Amino acid sequence: MNFLNKLVLRDRVVHFLALGLLGVVVILRIIKPEFDRVGVNSISDNGNSFRSSTNTTITTTNDNDRVEEKEVQRQEIIEEVNCDTISSIEPINIGQMNEPNTSYYVSFSWWDKRLSRPQFKNRKIGRSNGSVGKIHQLLLQMPTTDYAFIDVGANVGFMTHLALSLQHPVYAIDPISYNIAKICEGYQANVDKGWIIDNNNNNSSILHLFHAAAGPTYDANITITRPSDEIGKFDQSSLSRTFIKQKHVVNETIPLLTIDSIIPENTKVGVVKVDVQGHEYGVFQGMTKLLSRTKNPIKYIFYEDSFDTQGVSKKLLEEKFNYTCTREDINDIICFK
Repeated sequence: MNFLNKLVLRDRVVHFLALGLLGVVVILRIIKPEFDRVGVNSISDNGNSFRSSTNTTITTTNDNDRVEEKEVQRQEIIEEVNCDTISSIEPINIGQMNEPNTSYYVSFSWWDKRLSRPQFKNRKIGRSNGSVGKIHQLLLQMPTTDYAFIDVGANVGFMTHLALSLQHPVYAIDPISYNIAKICEGYQANVDKGWIIDNNNNNSSILHLFHAAAGPTYDANITITRPSDEIGKFDQSSLSRTFIKQKHVVNETIPLLTIDSIIPENTKVGVVKVDVQGHEYGVFQGMTKLLSRTKNPIKYIFYEDSFDTQGVSKKLLEEKFNYTCTREDINDIICFK
């Protein structure tokens, strides 16, 4: 091979190597976003919620059935609510609830019909509604009081304060600022009465309260819709406007967290209650780590399914996480292992 042929051969080799290198770069640029979209790991430390992840793309469907792509950023710390810093909201109506083996106070919403009962003058309302009674029965089946109660959609805290009065640690989540104030008012009344033992001075409070909504992933700011102030009935708040019957509404902006991100791994969970006006399935999607536990699994899950016409939550719990689910009444389902 003469010198000229050697130069031509060398140039061809260099050309093919350059093309190969360019191809590798292109492939890496294509697949890198896919790696960036996988896996979100949650940890919890000292009661604060953390979520560590790369940017995650999730697909959502809005009320007009238009599919939108939204980038979910790295989660910041979601602090627990410190009731000492929460201002009370007038009027304050503290009422006493009585269940077998326990009594506790609740700060009632101003629109609650029970306020008109004669016995409220003595701050004694009597028994709670049927759902609270069912939660009470489930909590009484816990072998010890260190089994936590998770209250998703806590409202003003009927079930939260019941569990606290039984000395169970509680993780309560609610997105409405009015409800957070009422939970704190009721909590302080119970502590003053001695019905709840507050060890907050030792950083071991049994109430872990979060002003947020729960869902399948983290979002720093989402909008929840509730009836307007003059209407009340904030228990009918929802992430979807279509589930709100009232014409006059108010939007509140709060963070969206996952249940997995706020429950420490060593916490035993006895009962989970979910009542979030049609978004129960999203809550369960954000607690797959808890639902997958083989050691100390969640003993009972109590949720409302009146908006779940397709039964997707029940199917998820039974088929993917091996829970047995039974219908309690027209609205409520209990699942257990």
